[in-house]
Amino acid sequence: MKIVNKEYIIISQLKIFYEYNLYSYFLIMLNAYIYTFLKLNLDIK
Repeated sequence: MKIVNKEYIIISQLKIFYEYNLYSYFLIMLNAYIYTFLKLNLDIK
């Protein structure tokens, strides 16, 4: 029972870590996209 709980905790922590990394990666990509979009618009003007 303890082993199962320990494995479950590790898996849930990995899942949270993975989802957090995916979310932060998405935010970074979004920021980069917005930055390049604005920069291109400013360069055109």
